[in-house]
Amino acid sequence: MKRVKFFVLLIITMSVMLMFTSCKKKVNIADYFDLTFDGYSGYTTVNSELLYEKFLEECIDKNKLTPPLTAILLEERVNIKYNKEKNISNNDVIIAELNLDLTDLSDMEKSLFSSINVDFTNGTIKKEVKNLKECKVMNPFDYVDVLFLGDSPEIYAEVLVKDFDEKTMDKNLYDQFNELYNLKCIIFSFSKEKNINKGAHIKVAACYNDSFMKSEGIIIENKNKDIVVE
Repeated sequence: MKRVKFFVLLIITMSVMLMFTSCKKKVNIADYFDLTFDGYSGYTTVNSELLYEKFLEECIDKNKLTPPLTAILLEERVNIKYNKEKNISNNDVIIAELNLDLTDLSDMEKSLFSSINVDFTNGTIKKEVKNLKECKVMNPFDYVDVLFLGDSPEIYAEVLVKDFDEKTMDKNLYDQFNELYNLKCIIFSFSKEKNINKGAHIKVAACYNDSFMKSEGIIIENKNKDIVVE
């Protein structure tokens, strides 16, 4: 009988010890990530970032010496699925589902994860998009003069940037156009550039990368212009 009691006590003691040594606090992994939005309303993408300081403070064993590597590994091992990833606008609600994948860990990865003193559960982040800048509409032909110089039939085309006119131009847009034009982010092409006859119909096109313009907060309003050479 004493032997039975001894074994019962031993089992209970070992169970308690196992519980305290192996059980970790369960926390929602979504509490350690944030969603960020960088760009202009309507043309923004979503990014996720680990809340590094909070993660180190609350989840890492202070006796371990590998917190930076553990943080990098955690970010790599979290799979995130968004309900919307691009062309995000103000007032959109972005939902991100976070799933931690711990399959096929290498020995080094297992060692790094051993420094985490919590058990992560998969989670969801829900965030409303606010305070994105609004895009501005630009008509590139408002800022240039298209000239046809010379005598027929040897007329040639040329583009010159206008001087700033505070009555008809937005100063910020004018400066932005000048910078983009000088960097050749906006160029003008002609259906015919030289040996032009008087009375000819010339098509002028503003050429640019649409995605780049939108990332700069600009929507081009007028891409083409038809001109009769006088």
